[in-house]
Amino acid sequence: MTRIGPARIVSPEAFAGTLVWFPIVGLVLGLLATFAVFALGGFVDGAVDSSRATAGALLYVGLSAWLTRGLHWDGLSDVADAWGSGAQGEKFWQIMKDSRCGAFGVLGLVFFAGGQLLVVRESLQLGAWGALVFAPIAGRVALVCLAWAGRSLSRPGLGQSFLAGATPFVALSCLLQATVAGFLLMRWEACVFVLVLSTVVVGGLVRLGRRNGGVNGDLLGASIVCSETAVFFAVCVLY
Repeated sequence: MTRIGPARIVSPEAFAGTLVWFPIVGLVLGLLATFAVFALGGFVDGAVDSSRATAGALLYVGLSAWLTRGLHWDGLSDVADAWGSGAQGEKFWQIMKDSRCGAFGVLGLVFFAGGQLLVVRESLQLGAWGALVFAPIAGRVALVCLAWAGRSLSRPGLGQSFLAGATPFVALSCLLQATVAGFLLMRWEACVFVLVLSTVVVGGLVRLGRRNGGVNGDLLGASIVCSETAVFFAVCVLY
């Protein structure tokens, strides 16, 4: 699912078994993207100066999307299109599966991509390096929690394999790992705020899935982007 290592075909059971490793995957991705930004330099008392912060935000968001093949952004776009249309039931899924990107899909991408650039830039200027590492962890744990909450709403596709692997034990394990990582890497009040925001994200996507009779890979991908953005939003509000 990333560019780290060669692409290969695996069984649905193997996909399901990867969920417990999602916090570690997020940690690796976060460290890689953060190291690339750190290499730019331009530090003032641990923070990054204005011009380097802009370049760093572009590098962080762009590298994160490249490393994950843009799959989560594609999911966000599809969800925005289907949700924005106001359609329900099978019409909702027809719009989501359409390979063309409509107005709401474009708006969703512009809002979140632009929003991420802004809040990552501010986080760099605040010297919140831990948030850069933690964001990919939080995003993937939000996916696991959504997969667990939507296990009974599985639809055919790649997301079905992940939902099958989202047992209560896996969800609790991932949530505990993320909680520990969050308190180690960020201020405690920001961690609590991220938990609240991510709960709202997961709850909203579960509600959307229940209303339309399913949870698929696009909804899972959207949960990652939204929860990653929530981490940097929390930094901007509370640091």
